[in-house]
Amino acid sequence: MTSKKYLPYKIYWLVGLVIAVIATGLLFKIIVERSVAEPLVSKNAAVEQSQSGDNIEGDVIVSDGVRLHYWYYNRGSSTVTIFLHGGPGGSTADFRGSGQALAYANQFGSLLTFDQRGGGQSDRSANLASTITIARFAQDINDLRSALIPNKKVILFGRSWGGVLAVLYANTHPVDVSGYILVSPGTFEGDSATLEAERRLVTTAYGSDYVARFCQQEEETVRNLALEHSTAAELLAEKGTAGENDVDVGTAFNTNEQLFTKDLYASLVDLATVPTLVVYGQLDTQVPPAAVEAMKKYLPSASFIELSGCHGVVYAKQTEFFAAVKTFLSTTTSGL
Repeated sequence: MTSKKYLPYKIYWLVGLVIAVIATGLLFKIIVERSVAEPLVSKNAAVEQSQSGDNIEGDVIVSDGVRLHYWYYNRGSSTVTIFLHGGPGGSTADFRGSGQALAYANQFGSLLTFDQRGGGQSDRSANLASTITIARFAQDINDLRSALIPNKKVILFGRSWGGVLAVLYANTHPVDVSGYILVSPGTFEGDSATLEAERRLVTTAYGSDYVARFCQQEEETVRNLALEHSTAAELLAEKGTAGENDVDVGTAFNTNEQLFTKDLYASLVDLATVPTLVVYGQLDTQVPPAAVEAMKKYLPSASFIELSGCHGVVYAKQTEFFAAVKTFLSTTTSGL
């Protein structure tokens, strides 16, 4: 009698168990389908909800789980300039600390900049060494675009190594880039002997003592400019102090890609049909004028502007640089 009395309850329990299993399966299916359909890097709410005039700082976890630190200056423009700093392994400290990031945004529209993996305020841990590749750095740019400025047209502004990175990005992701601004854009030489000969052309033409004094004065000018916007302690903190557990980005790039022994001039062909501005210093021995002028063969339609200065000419001669940018942007179809 007892078993008959409780039989309906057992049936209800079994039916409930079956329903729970089915529901769990459906939920799992939905989660899997969403994870496949949605981008790996979600949109950033703070940037998405920001208004013109807002300056936002934060972190994005990119698609391989690495944290990148960014600064976004929202000016409501339809095109966003992405600034790529020098290095490899450098930071945006000089660009922001000198006040140029803010000045650029106020004059030319929305600006996004970030510390690349391995540098500045982004993840710098030594276990990143295997991820220091051209493809991964290019994907980082794409992940930041997806998270922060989806559907926005972009101009890539690269200084020194950042100029090389902009070109390599064009090789791997040649879409949705309205223009390129390359300032003292690294070196595309694969032959160190040729590069040294190009550097000697500068010191021979102007005298090594004069070049050294001029470039030292430029460094002081840039430092004083930075101190107008930040204290010395703040600038040091912005750059970050390299630790023994930090990745050596330059060494990792050379190990993984043999980057500094490659002739990268041929990579420029992907910019040939895209509006491009190249600005460089007349006395720059890090990226000598001859190395920059060799780019003209591959970029016949680009605008090349030589300014009186060294490797920091973009900061020391901001007025002249901004005049060149204004002219360049007025002739492009980017619609800043």
